[in-house]
Amino acid sequence: MNRQRFLPLALGLITLVRFLLLAMRELSPVEAHAAMCAAAPGWWQPLTGPVLPLWMKISTTFFGMNEFGVRFFAPLLMLGAGWLVWEISRGLFDATTAAWAAVLFQITPAVNLAAIHFTNTTLAIAGSTAMLAVLRLALHRSHRLHLHWWAVSGVSALMFFTDWRLGLAMGVSSAASLTLTRRGRNALMKWPVLPILVVCFVLGITIFLAWNSEHNWAAFAFFPDKSANGILAVIHSMFFGYGLLLLPVFVWTIIEMTARRPLAYASAYLYAFAWPLLTLDLIARHTLDWPQIGFGAWVPPLVMLAAHLMMQTERLAPRIKVWARSVLMLVTAAQSCLIVQTDNFRAFGIQWHLDSETKSMLPPDPMQYMTGWRDSAHEIISALDREGLRNKPFFIVAKNWQLAAPLAFYLRDITAHPRVQVLPDENGRTPFAVWPRFDHNPELSKATVIFITDDSKMNIPPKSLRKTWPTQHAIAIFRVMHDGAPVRTLKVFACSPKTE
Repeated sequence: MNRQRFLPLALGLITLVRFLLLAMRELSPVEAHAAMCAAAPGWWQPLTGPVLPLWMKISTTFFGMNEFGVRFFAPLLMLGAGWLVWEISRGLFDATTAAWAAVLFQITPAVNLAAIHFTNTTLAIAGSTAMLAVLRLALHRSHRLHLHWWAVSGVSALMFFTDWRLGLAMGVSSAASLTLTRRGRNALMKWPVLPILVVCFVLGITIFLAWNSEHNWAAFAFFPDKSANGILAVIHSMFFGYGLLLLPVFVWTIIEMTARRPLAYASAYLYAFAWPLLTLDLIARHTLDWPQIGFGAWVPPLVMLAAHLMMQTERLAPRIKVWARSVLMLVTAAQSCLIVQTDNFRAFGIQWHLDSETKSMLPPDPMQYMTGWRDSAHEIISALDREGLRNKPFFIVAKNWQLAAPLAFYLRDITAHPRVQVLPDENGRTPFAVWPRFDHNPELSKATVIFITDDSKMNIPPKSLRKTWPTQHAIAIFRVMHDGAPVRTLKVFACSPKTE
């Protein structure tokens, strides 16, 4: 029985389910920031390059500035990436391995998160698969205008403008795949392959550096979420992204391929491509906020290698291999369902608390970043109405950009003043540069500052605000709940300017 004929139907159904899930969660801070960048003038903002906001600008033009419109392209990109995984695996190995690779790719929790939340991780996974595809086409087909090599350069530039770290790692991965295989070395020696790649790389670097030199090198300023630091947080992140069974399979794949010498062409091509991207994730994971599980660009090549090894290993009997693959698929798919909709844990009686301050054996529910923003916005507006501040000049300042971005997105429908500024850090930096900073605008010194924080230890506004707005008082303290569990506690302060 040929089960592969059911694969297109399965991919279509899972894509339909992903579309239905797009509007079920509020936007995360990362998505809200990119969406506000898409709505603002300019084409490149800190924390995100021009690519993600451009995708969002296109989708929101047709579907509106809402959760569905912002995330519309995410399921389509993962569907396309899954099809490319099948095509590449079928060409490198065989059709059966390709089917297992496509299924394993689609049930990976990190891929499912990327399919329903549109972030740079979504672009990284899709771009990695596209790079593998066009690079393989360039190695196996020739064109008198060298269009395949221009396509390789184009995908590399696209990844570079998505995130410069990802672009550099993708370039190293491509170079490693070319130099580690004989076919790749022969291709590099043909004219004018190397000049095309070098010229495009230098041009991309020049544009990137020119923009950053005019914007205080904003792309090199990292603002990691402090809660994401630490070994325990990394372990939680790996568990969320890959799970108890899939992660050991990836480790086994890396060890197995490292021990094999010499490598066959197909294995060497994927193995060399995966290592620089995996190294990037280990270095940069703590600088990326949920729902980004690292960049995830190493998942497509490693999934193909894992499927290949699971099919050809002779250490297990055929019946045992079938059972092992089936158990892996079922457990990983179940974990994807639980991670994508963490409310399912509570349906089984597991009290996975949303509040990070709640003592629990489990880590804080990561979906707290996609919960309660709309309610928070309404509570803030209600507090302003009670104080009679909505008819007076005011502006809102949040403690960090993780608060500012989603509040700005959900305040835009209920107030004429949706701009939420960010309190600069101790170095005077702020990544949320969609609007001019309040401390650079003297006219705002006469308006009232509405300061918002989720820091339970902060009982008064920071000193940087009290210098210009010395009169302050709390106008609201409220806890946002979801399904009976606390999400976050927000404190709202009103700071008045100096009186003459």
